[in-house]
Amino acid sequence: MRIKRVLQGTALAALAAAAWMGAGSTDVSAAVDVDDIWVGEGEIGITSNDAEIMVSIVQVKNNQFQIKNWDVYEGGEAIVDLSKLNNAKDNYVAVLTDDNKPFFLKIAKTDKPGKATYNYKTGTLTFGTLTDLDKAEYRTVNSGWNGASDLDVSRYNYQGASLYMRIRETLKRPVLNTAEKLDDKSTKNTTEDYAVYDIGSLASKEVKFNVAKQANGPSLSGDYVKNTIKSKDGLPARVVYNGSFYDFGGENGAQIAVSGGAVTSKSSKTADLEAITKGFKPGDKIVLEVRTDATDKKPASKWSRLEIVVPSQIAASAIASTVTNGAIVTSGDAIKVSAAFTEKSGKNGAKSYPDVVIKNDASKGNVDVKIGETGKVSTLKPSKTVKYKKTGTDGNKLYVRVGGDKADKKWAGAWTEIGQVTFPKDVAAATPTPAPSTAAK
Repeated sequence: MRIKRVLQGTALAALAAAAWMGAGSTDVSAAVDVDDIWVGEGEIGITSNDAEIMVSIVQVKNNQFQIKNWDVYEGGEAIVDLSKLNNAKDNYVAVLTDDNKPFFLKIAKTDKPGKATYNYKTGTLTFGTLTDLDKAEYRTVNSGWNGASDLDVSRYNYQGASLYMRIRETLKRPVLNTAEKLDDKSTKNTTEDYAVYDIGSLASKEVKFNVAKQANGPSLSGDYVKNTIKSKDGLPARVVYNGSFYDFGGENGAQIAVSGGAVTSKSSKTADLEAITKGFKPGDKIVLEVRTDATDKKPASKWSRLEIVVPSQIAASAIASTVTNGAIVTSGDAIKVSAAFTEKSGKNGAKSYPDVVIKNDASKGNVDVKIGETGKVSTLKPSKTVKYKKTGTDGNKLYVRVGGDKADKKWAGAWTEIGQVTFPKDVAAATPTPAPSTAAK
């Protein structure tokens, strides 16, 4: 069993004198070989064949030392705890055995750790003035120490985290320091050099490093009736489909139209569903995702997600090619729409057609209609109608689609052109026949 006791006062002086007088400074056969010393994890381990190993933590000033007491270890082994040392300055550990003079293990001061910072935009981690992160290490509240050069900060962004960083210890096997010799301050008339071995540095103090938590994703919503996506303008956006990501404007993707008519890659504000789902097939299940960008001090937000089932389009072959007065322009399970022109009678047989009425003749389901590619969209419930004036609509094309359903989160279908709206020509009033003359003959 290893026994440690403290040797002080007269016994200390007698032991030191006996050891130092019986050995020279260069020709002694050391009872402790430096190869029998191991260091690491805040400890020094020493083994010896002698009955006792004596160790003292000493202060050195101007290359002079004074030993006031020894920690005495019995049993041929000493484990020296270094946790109480001030790592901001040089520390010396004197080692002595029964038949030899002391030698010293030097623990060099540790560099002062600086502040840990992270640029979330560039993904750059800095730690004080260190240029090599291999010299630093980090831990979480519950983990052991890991190399800072392997730190992936992004893995902690989801919930945020408190990390701790420090300059790692560099304790190593003793290496003779040929440039440094020490003198015993207590011997006024005798000068004798004592060997110094470098064994590296302790770890620095820990520095707390707070990793910012990702903000929730931005607002992202869909208008199932208008077939539009609403979100903040200019956000990074992507589509997830069948286990892969697609950027807008890339393969199998489409750009999102920004409010105002411009088209900007990877951005959205009020985007048309048809533009987003371009390149995908009806029935495909895709997910639109948007988030805010990272800044220097904040990570990118979480992704906001909107699931979309690509709607089907009405088959053009099932639709009449023209729109005539009172004609059924579409018929089938999905849509049944009729169009009729309002006739206005005037004097002397004059007739005009000021507007056209579109009606949803289906027994269930909404229908969207518009005249002109950029015309106003009207949603018609069963048996409901909408009236369009002749001015601005005559000669334009009529488009229809299956209406969306907000309650069922069902998007409106794709637009289908079903014909041209051509108003009947107005009938001019007949010229009245002059009345017979009644003048006297």
